[in-house]
Amino acid sequence: MENKNIEQEKFERLKYQMDILKDIINSKLGILSIVAALSAALLVVATFNNKLLEINFFVKGLLIVFLFLIPLGLWAQLIDLTMAEKDCCKIIREINGIDVKKIIKKNRKERGFVGMIIVNVISWMPWVILSILTLAILMIIFLLAGLI
Repeated sequence: MENKNIEQEKFERLKYQMDILKDIINSKLGILSIVAALSAALLVVATFNNKLLEINFFVKGLLIVFLFLIPLGLWAQLIDLTMAEKDCCKIIREINGIDVKKIIKKNRKERGFVGMIIVNVISWMPWVILSILTLAILMIIFLLAGLI
């Protein structure tokens, strides 16, 4: 009986540490996008006044780098979250024998046709929005580089 309690305690401690690890990874990935966005915004604001910062090749280069880092960081974070979701489903299946993906699909079907479409659209929304943002930023980068 005591051995079972020790195993339960180990499992609880492991679960707690895994939650902390997930939060740390998410925070680290989120920092890249935040820093890049703030840096790009700072450069843009500074270029409003030519006395503060003259728009030259170097400033354009920095702005291009910072703009490129925004979607790169967001894509890294979205892909990491997707992989973590899959890993969690796999671990739950290995521990309890419960296939979470089947339960989710079953719940979506129970919502009816319209409900299922809404849930599917919502689940794909981050990918679509990030794709649109990436295309917009790439167009701005090409404009800054003089390629358009």
